[in-house]
Amino acid sequence: LKSITMGSQSRFLIYAVEDDPVFAKMLHYILTLDPEHELQMFKTGSEMLDHLTFNPSLITLDYRLPDLTGGELLKRIRFAYPDVPVIVISGQEDVKTAVNLLKEGAYDYITKDEDIRERLLNSISNAKKNVMLSREVESLREELSHKYDFGKSIIGTSTAITKVFKMLEKAVKTNITLSIT
Repeated sequence: LKSITMGSQSRFLIYAVEDDPVFAKMLHYILTLDPEHELQMFKTGSEMLDHLTFNPSLITLDYRLPDLTGGELLKRIRFAYPDVPVIVISGQEDVKTAVNLLKEGAYDYITKDEDIRERLLNSISNAKKNVMLSREVESLREELSHKYDFGKSIIGTSTAITKVFKMLEKAVKTNITLSIT
């Protein structure tokens, strides 16, 4: 999941797909309240799919669009970018549709009602926290892999030292104490 770095400030790129001009203006207002958000609006699913290569941090999409349904668009996004959180926004309160979209990988399902502002901002905040935790876990994993790269800290390429490296790699994955002489 990506944030765009501009100067010293990190930006959270959000794609919003909404064909209703009035709701699109309201969505634009809500999503740009946070100065870290960079917003790109789209009227159709196809238009948004053409821009997916710019790696959005999060996508909100209307369930009913002129060219694709929210379900079809969600499947395409999941196929290309399985880690990008997708929040589906819909005018219908059909529980079955919401459950199916969540099963297919939607991060959240929000209905267009009077509480949308608070629920959308809360959902985005939670998604950002998950993104940051995922990045931190990945960073720690990478750091650990470098920390236990014994080939860089112990010099040698002989058969004997190669066997020692392999034993060390196995020992690191366990909870045993090892003494090498």
